[in-house]
Order: sequence, then C-alpha cells, then structure tokens
Amino acid sequence: MHQLVITIIAIALTAALALASVNYIPWWTGHAADVEKVVRGSIPLLESAYIVATRAADGAAPPVTAEADGGLSSNFMNLLHFTPAAPAHYQWTYGIHSSDGSRYANLNYFCMRLAPGAPSVVSQYMGLTRAKGLFSSEQFFIGPTCGVTSNYEQVTDVPSMVTYYVSYAPGISP
Repeated sequence: MHQLVITIIAIALTAALALASVNYIPWWTGHAADVEKVVRGSIPLLESAYIVATRAADGAAPPVTAEADGGLSSNFMNLLHFTPAAPAHYQWTYGIHSSDGSRYANLNYFCMRLAPGAPSVVSQYMGLTRAKGLFSSEQFFIGPTCGVTSNYEQVTDVPSMVTYYVSYAPGISP
C-alpha cells in the first residue's frame, strides 16, 4: 500500500512538472511570420524599382497620380511586371507626403494599405511589427493611414497600414 501511494504521488508530480514546462505558442504566430516574410520580400523590390525609375528620369521621382494605386501600376509595372506580394486583404499603393515642413515633406512612399472593409487582426499587426525591425526606423512606419511619420500601438478595430519612405541619392546604390 505504501508503494502505491508513493507511485501515485510520483505520477502526480511528473504530470505537474510536465504541465508547468509546456510553452504555449500564441495562435497568431504562424500568420505573423507569413506577413513579415511577404513585407520583407516586397519592400526591396519596390525601392529598387523606384530608384531605377528615378535614375531613368534624371533624378525626377515618378509622379503620384490620381489612380487608385497612386500610380504604382503606371509608373512601376514596366520595371516590375507584377505588383509585389502583399498579405491577404492588403494592397500596395504609391504616394507622396504633403509639404508640411517636416523632414518627410514631399518624399515619396509606398504604402501597404488594408483594403476597405477588410478586418484588421492582431496577427497582421504582429507580423508588421516584426518586419519593422528589418528596416530603418526613420523609413518604415505602422499607422492607421498611409503617409504617417510615427508608429502607433494598435488600437482595436483600427487598421494597420505600412508606410515606407523612399528617396533617391545620386551616386549611392541601395
């Protein structure tokens, strides 16, 4: 009888130790990694296309147009042939920051915006946050709209959009 009690206690302690050592992975981890991977691959393509197009125009940046994508397709598809990938419910656009006197005044940017009516989910925000660490903190911003110049902490039901500023410096290769 004494051995039975010791065996039961040993099994209970082993089970408690096993439960205590389990490391739970958040549900969004896999999707966040996918979002990061897509952003990590797309931004260098867009930046390279911008530099090539600007060099070809003797330093003049491709114009932002009234098209829904800001001129992304009309300015860059002859170089890229296809729009770079974006996570589900997102689309790339091209824009220019307003002339507001800031260091970003009149700088062009690429924005990965959430499609109208699409849900903003924590896994997307976490993936964008992970991707943010791969780029300059002065170029890559996550915010509720395109063209922002500072990051924000996600608020429930506020879409996360990425703004990536680009500029052309003659004689400097990316």
